[in-house]
Amino acid sequence: MKSKPSQEQIKEWLESPVNEYLTGLISTHIENFNDGVDSYHPFEPQKTQEILAGLNGALGAWEDILDVLEGDWTAVEEDEDE
Repeated sequence: MKSKPSQEQIKEWLESPVNEYLTGLISTHIENFNDGVDSYHPFEPQKTQEILAGLNGALGAWEDILDVLEGDWTAVEEDEDE
């Protein structure tokens, strides 16, 4: 595995116009995530639950990505004990 970027590299990335654009796109995506998604299936509660579980997992992944792009690496950092 590659080594973690230095604090200087992270600072440069956070101030990058590309990163600012990505964080804006992902933030908008998260805000609109459930718009237009029909997760309810009448008389099929197991299908409704399966779709909701998938949506929650996807939303959690997007939120982790956004956190990293904003400088919070706690979701992806490995424990030093491992």
